Order: sequence, then C-alpha cells, then structure tokens
Amino acid sequence: HGSCPGTIQRIFMRGGNGKKYQRDLEDRDGEMWAWKSALRKAPVDAIPLAQA
Repeated sequence: HGSCPGTIQRIFMRGGNGKKYQRDLEDRDGEMWAWKSALRKAPVDAIPLAQA
C-alpha cells in the first residue's frame, strides 16, 4: 500500500466530499478506492455506493 496513501491524500485535498470520505478510505482503501473514482466524477451518485 505504498502508493495508496499518497493517492488517498490527494483525494483528501480534492474537495469537501473527498475530505469527509477520506476517513473511510483509510478503513477500506481497497473497496472504497473503486467507488472513489466515481466520486470524482459524480460525488452525489458515489455517496450511496459508499454505504453499500
């Protein structure tokens, strides 16, 4: 997970949503990483994915 932390940090500074979910990324950076990509394009649509 050497590259993961660096990328996650980038998202954290990306926007408000990324900041809020940044904490979740640390928990499941694996699964969240997938839906995280969607968040960048459609944060509103990605929110429900995070709960799934």
